[in-house]
Amino acid sequence: MIRISKSSLGKAIDKLSMIEKKLNKLPRCAYFINQVSETKHEFQLRRCKSIVQEMEAEGLPLIEWRIQRKAGLRKEDYNLIKDKLQPYFDET
Repeated sequence: MIRISKSSLGKAIDKLSMIEKKLNKLPRCAYFINQVSETKHEFQLRRCKSIVQEMEAEGLPLIEWRIQRKAGLRKEDYNLIKDKLQPYFDET
């Protein structure tokens, strides 16, 4: 799983240099990139949600420290997004 960013999109189409240098001349590209790019916290949340779904599919109990560890998040970063993961813990 990779973070959707200007860099990852540019690398995927093999035009990273052009995007970095000429994005101001490509307004529709800039708009698209701004719409689909995710922040660090959005990516971390997406990664945690994916891990929760995997754990549910495998029948494993949802334990916060295990999700945090599998996602590779520091405690401070996990604490910023754990409120958004609360509905998954309420279901069980």
